[in-house]
Amino acid sequence: YLGRNSNVKDLTLDNCTITSTQSRVGGIAGYTDGNISGCTVSGSITGTGNVAGIVAYIDSGVSAPLTNCTFSGTVTATNGNAAGIVTLSNARIENCTNNGTIQGKNEVGGILAGGSKPISGCTNNGNVTGSKYVGGIVGMSTNRVSNMSDCTNNGHITATGGNAGGIAGRLVGYSSAITISNCKNTGTIEGASIVGGLAGYTKSNEKTL
Repeated sequence: YLGRNSNVKDLTLDNCTITSTQSRVGGIAGYTDGNISGCTVSGSITGTGNVAGIVAYIDSGVSAPLTNCTFSGTVTATNGNAAGIVTLSNARIENCTNNGTIQGKNEVGGILAGGSKPISGCTNNGNVTGSKYVGGIVGMSTNRVSNMSDCTNNGHITATGGNAGGIAGRLVGYSSAITISNCKNTGTIEGASIVGGLAGYTKSNEKTL
């Protein structure tokens, strides 16, 4: 746990192994109420759910974006959501890269599993696999996180159930527009149903792709 006003910057963790029989498992932290930037993690990270290469959960009190972080290795959630950088975020995510293999159940993303803020300048190079709501950048997003810009997926995305996309598995803008701008997918997308090169499923009164 990283408390309020904490600041983790330019930290590198090489070849680490983090294993838990619980949820909220991350390479840097399981839960943060502080700021994380410029961190690099490589290794194997495993938990039941809410498992991420950098941080599992970013609290709503965090105002600064999570920036310039990189993960390489494997992230495995045996019965829940997983992501290369953050599983659940209430902060913006900027200029982060996932090079790892990500595997979970529902809501699985190369960068983010789900959250409530925009994502920009992020790249996924790893293979991402789950049952449903699987995306190269974000697994499932609602409202403001439906704004994504300058992101690229180069990984192989697989949803054994459905809702798979190169950028997002599922986007729902209940109270705001969905915007995907200057994003690119070069990876192969596979799913049982509802599959798209950019997004598997979108729902909003306004969409800009």
